[in-house]
Amino acid sequence: MNKGTVESTGKKKITIHQTSNSGRAIITGDKIDGWNIIFNGYKDDPDTNIPNNYLNLTGCLTFIKSIFKNVELESSNSNCEDGINLIHTSGNISKILSKNSLYDGIDIDFSSLSIEDIEVKNSLNDCLDFSFGDYFVKNLELNHCGDK
Repeated sequence: MNKGTVESTGKKKITIHQTSNSGRAIITGDKIDGWNIIFNGYKDDPDTNIPNNYLNLTGCLTFIKSIFKNVELESSNSNCEDGINLIHTSGNISKILSKNSLYDGIDIDFSSLSIEDIEVKNSLNDCLDFSFGDYFVKNLELNHCGDK
């Protein structure tokens, strides 16, 4: 079910290209220090029969029980219920950028995070959704949200 390509440039940067709208990137546990992780969603004709979740996870780019330090996250052209989904995560994130999400741009649940910059552009549902946690966001820019 998960199709995609991952390329690493050796500069602590990972770019994930979704090659069908059923593809998901799920990263669990461990400390993520100084990485820039980019998810590029599938742009061709989507298969509308694909469910919006996989193993009850709703993000195209999902992190579970991860500890962040000076991390940048980016999602574009997400066709999942959440472009970026952070679950039970902690630490600090330098920047989160979400562009052109079919549903929610960013969903963060049960986490304790300090985030320097969040930018969301063109999210057809929630630009940003926080649930049950402790969050500090220094700079926030939300443009063209379908909901909150």
